Amino acid sequence: MTPDTSHSPVKVVATGTPLPPAVSGPIQLSARGHNFLKVSWNSSRSVKSYLLERATSESDNFVSVYEGNKNQVKIGKLSPNTCYIVRVCGVNSVGNGPWLEATFTTDSVPPPPITKVHKTLKDNELTLSWQVKEKLQEGEIFQILQSTDDDNFSPIYEGLARQHTTLLLADTSYSFKVRVKRDAVSGTAPEFGPPSQTLLVKLKPAAQEKRESERETKLVESESESSGMFEDSYVVIFILVALCLPSVLAVVYFVYF
Repeated sequence: MTPDTSHSPVKVVATGTPLPPAVSGPIQLSARGHNFLKVSWNSSRSVKSYLLERATSESDNFVSVYEGNKNQVKIGKLSPNTCYIVRVCGVNSVGNGPWLEATFTTDSVPPPPITKVHKTLKDNELTLSWQVKEKLQEGEIFQILQSTDDDNFSPIYEGLARQHTTLLLADTSYSFKVRVKRDAVSGTAPEFGPPSQTLLVKLKPAAQEKRESERETKLVESESESSGMFEDSYVVIFILVALCLPSVLAVVYFVYF
């Protein structure tokens, strides 16, 4: 009797060639600067290693920048303000998988930093002067930021001069920073260089200034009176000597002659 096999499980054996691994996208940009891009992508268990390449948008000559098992890589030694095509593929024993591409642009070189800031305070007039590490380029100017609460800074000066004078209020604390500003180009946001160290300035209360001024005035008057008294004493002594001198001479003449 022939057994009934209509309901028996069927075992299927794949005879095709395994496919190379595919990288799960997209490629993401986690950080960038004027000379680097930091990119990442989703990891895959079927991938033994990754191959990362880059090329500029003006050239199709891809250059290998990384080969390994990490799924986050920093691509260095790049040119500023340049568009790059980045592509990655997975590799295993079967071979290389399909490329996954993305396009990113590096930042421009930031404006130069301010090196030193000097202050000169006369009454309620504050004069700030500063030095910059490099020569300004076209489209770059200086900017002074001011705050009275150590938090919210607002610009009070923009220009090419390296010195600026501003008026301050009595009994008020001020914070100042100086930086280089690069004007926006082609709709992009303006760029700013590293700010200087925060400069703290506080004027004394008006009443205190008045008291100190009155104290200085009294001190000057006291010194003037003391000087006058000494001069008067010298005059009195001179007159006494002048009056007594003939009598002293007469006595000396009578004793000795």
